[in-house]
Amino acid sequence: MSCCTSNNNESISILNKTREAAVCAQTNCASAEESAEAAALSAYAAAVSAGQAAASAALSGIYLGPKATAPTTDNEGNPLQEGMQYFNTTDSVLYIWNGTAWQSSAFNEFTNFTATGSLSSENLVNRFEDIDKVKDFPSYNFLATGTTAPRNLQERFADVTNVRDFGAVGDGVTDDTAAIQAAINYVQSGNWPGGVVFFPAPASGAFTYYKISSPLLVTKSHITLLGEGTEGTSILTSSPTNTLINIIGSTFNEVDHCGIEKLSFGRTVAPTAGIDSIGIYLENTVWAKLIDVKSLNSSTCFKQFDCTASSYQHCTAFRDYDASGATDKFYGFVLTGRSYSTRFTECAALAKPSDIGVSYGAESYGFYTDSEEIRDLFFRACWSDCSWYGYYINGQNVVGPNRVWNVHFLNCTSDTVRVNGWRILNCTNKSQISIIGGWANSSSDSTASAGIYANNVENLAVTGGFQFTGLNGYINFVDHIGFHGIDIKTCAINGNTFVDLGQGILLSKSLGGVTDSVLVANNSFWSNWITPTPQNSAYAIQLDNASNCIVNGNVVNGGINKYDSAIKLLGTSENCLIANNLINPGCSTSLILNTS
Repeated sequence: MSCCTSNNNESISILNKTREAAVCAQTNCASAEESAEAAALSAYAAAVSAGQAAASAALSGIYLGPKATAPTTDNEGNPLQEGMQYFNTTDSVLYIWNGTAWQSSAFNEFTNFTATGSLSSENLVNRFEDIDKVKDFPSYNFLATGTTAPRNLQERFADVTNVRDFGAVGDGVTDDTAAIQAAINYVQSGNWPGGVVFFPAPASGAFTYYKISSPLLVTKSHITLLGEGTEGTSILTSSPTNTLINIIGSTFNEVDHCGIEKLSFGRTVAPTAGIDSIGIYLENTVWAKLIDVKSLNSSTCFKQFDCTASSYQHCTAFRDYDASGATDKFYGFVLTGRSYSTRFTECAALAKPSDIGVSYGAESYGFYTDSEEIRDLFFRACWSDCSWYGYYINGQNVVGPNRVWNVHFLNCTSDTVRVNGWRILNCTNKSQISIIGGWANSSSDSTASAGIYANNVENLAVTGGFQFTGLNGYINFVDHIGFHGIDIKTCAINGNTFVDLGQGILLSKSLGGVTDSVLVANNSFWSNWITPTPQNSAYAIQLDNASNCIVNGNVVNGGINKYDSAIKLLGTSENCLIANNLINPGCSTSLILNTS
């Protein structure tokens, strides 16, 4: 029993010592952990302190501290170095020295800045608003310079209808007929149609054109077809017969204020002989205006029927192909039906030069009218280079009296005349026709020609320094007449010049006709042709069966014996007064020959 008791006490003692040792070890461990943590914290604090010291040392050389005004040196009086900073206490902004000046570091969404390559500054708010608006840019309203009402791009683009927007290509290969007509139809649509159809010129600069295969059609008012010049914007067809464009109303004066500007219409082939292939056709229009328009290689380049107040300005009709024969006629400008108040200003009708003269047998007309009514027709500074007839007016289709009146030409010319520069027929009952200034030049063709030919005409005046010119050195010059009047009444040829013509002025009558009351005054005649002299039948003025005429104040001059007679009276010329004419005695075999 005792033995067991002793052993138990030893066990308890050992257990207690073990517990004490464990407690002691735990205590020592905790103390060691605390010491390690303290050491770590101490090391961290030292590192932070060292970093702060380093940062403070570095910053002390860069940051100059708060100041009310911009410093000019650092805190030690040394020159400023790029990157130095100071805080401005006045505007509460940190400034940085960029090497030459202090620059604000203040930057937020309202800070203005300049993008690379731009000329103006803008903040981010506005820029992001602009970017956001790009999505809706077509509907974004803005003011044009000098205007007060903002509009969006959709409205602005709608002001002019571009044929390219409807699919026209203008490369001379693609058929653009449908696309161009679609653009015209779009402008013609709506309760109040009207607008501009725009044909841009090729961007490449090389010549090309809008190709069409059938006629274009305009039937509504206030439509304008606009190009960028006759040399830059062309509409051509390869058809030898089709009309290129029709501007047509169904009743008289229905289509008003239509126009074509700065466009060229033409053919890539010659028209079929004997068929009236038309370039530009107007019908039942009023106030149509064609400005700087060219029509090429049609048998009839411009034609109108039943039109009022048409205006042609700087328009050109041109044939650039060889005529195939006598049926291959050419007309520059044609007026038919009722023609009221039509104006031609600086327009030209030209035939290919190689077709003019002996080899050209087909008829060509520069400006032609045989309308049933011809009223208020004006030509100003126009030019015709068509060998047969420059200006052709025939009143034979006029219905009723006084239907041809108030027709005037001012400073117009007819060049290379083979038949007549002006041919005026059947204009009676107070026609009131005047030709003021300008000139007519005969060609070298053997056919007899007249600068102005008038037959069955009343109230015609040729005045204002008009010049009639023959061809010096041409052997058949006696066939070239300046003014030839047959059956004319109450007319005046006054103040004009006649040069190198075999016959200056010839007044005569037909069988049963009458030439009466014609004034020939203040004209000048000069001939110095190089063919042999004297010339039979050459004269300055001849009255053949004319009555009640006055020949007064004319001057006849020139080379020796160039005229057979200066003034001749033939047939039964009655009651004619010849007075105050100045005739150079050496220029004529007979000064005045009177066989009447």
